[in-house]
Amino acid sequence: MRIVHIEDYFKPTMGYQINIIPAYQVKQGHEVIIVSGYLSSSYMSGGNNLINQMTRCDKEYEERTGVKVIRVGAKRMISNRMIFHNNIIKLVNDLKPDIVYVHGNDTFIGIKYILQSGRLPYPLVTDSHMLEMASRNKFKKIFRMLYRMFVTPQIIKNQIKVIRTQNDNFIEINYGIPLKQAPFISYGSELELFHPNESTKITFRNEYNIQHDSVIFMYAGKITADKGGLLLAETFRENFKNTRGKEAILLLIGDTDNEYGKKVDALLNISQNRIIKFKAQNYRKLPEFYQVADVALFPKQCSLSFYDVQACGLPVISEANNINIERNSNGNGLNFNIDDVNDFRRKIIEILELSDEEFSKMEKNSINYIKNNYNYKDIAEKYTNVLKEELTRWGKGNINV
Repeated sequence: MRIVHIEDYFKPTMGYQINIIPAYQVKQGHEVIIVSGYLSSSYMSGGNNLINQMTRCDKEYEERTGVKVIRVGAKRMISNRMIFHNNIIKLVNDLKPDIVYVHGNDTFIGIKYILQSGRLPYPLVTDSHMLEMASRNKFKKIFRMLYRMFVTPQIIKNQIKVIRTQNDNFIEINYGIPLKQAPFISYGSELELFHPNESTKITFRNEYNIQHDSVIFMYAGKITADKGGLLLAETFRENFKNTRGKEAILLLIGDTDNEYGKKVDALLNISQNRIIKFKAQNYRKLPEFYQVADVALFPKQCSLSFYDVQACGLPVISEANNINIERNSNGNGLNFNIDDVNDFRRKIIEILELSDEEFSKMEKNSINYIKNNYNYKDIAEKYTNVLKEELTRWGKGNINV
């Protein structure tokens, strides 16, 4: 089948769901197109250079995956949502898709498609990536009220599937979307890319003169307040005393070049622990960093990279929100009380106190948890099966799917 994915702003060098699912669908034998936006150079700080870089990255992604990328001009961004020009639906219709998958049921383009769903010549599927902990917009109560009034009735009337990418009832509570129309299909990991590599670990430790019993705690991602940058730095301010005498090393992968980042750097500079810092990395370079670490840290919220670090054999220490509690319920990690530096430190010391046998068990639990449940190859089949079901419901089951 010909599948068209619509995404506000597709970044071909990243490892988001939109980057991975279409690539696997090509391997499944489907024709796949991503339609995404770009802002004209007058709205982009990098001007034509940034557009040229985007074009080059799109081409590299196309050659590597077989997915076609089409960029559509957009008017502006509002609240990190792309406002496309009005011709986007005609452009997609001209592609003659068998089915369209709009990523983000509460984006402007997602809402536009839902409101027109009764007049589309193909079935529509959308999804939700939202959690309450990530919802910061001051107008969210008004937005949710309007969504319930005008958008949800169309979702129910036209039986549109809204795939939940988190096992959470956010869309039912806030938008009134019935869960029977909202199957849960999680994120996952590309196991061909993310897996343990002992030789990479040994080489790194030799290069940086790290003792064999030292424990490398890694944070990789945005250095922001939402992600707990200062909480992480404060947690590593003092030495971690433990009965086994193990050294705790922080491997930090991310950019700290803004004002908030400078505050994080200032705290890290007075840390009593060793800090090894790298700039933010391309998604496909991340495995070699994950493979040298021992434990992954998520100071706030939850992260897509959870699946990738676990696939590389890293137990996780994360804040005790409902998503992380569920993820770490298989002997594969620990949770600390939210915003609690002392408890965060206690969990790090708990890891340092583990015997080699106990820690090895956590590593194996992490790897098996992903292998058995979150291999993107298997997860992509689940996404495709939802699309097939919608085609059948539309009476298009005779399409070669």
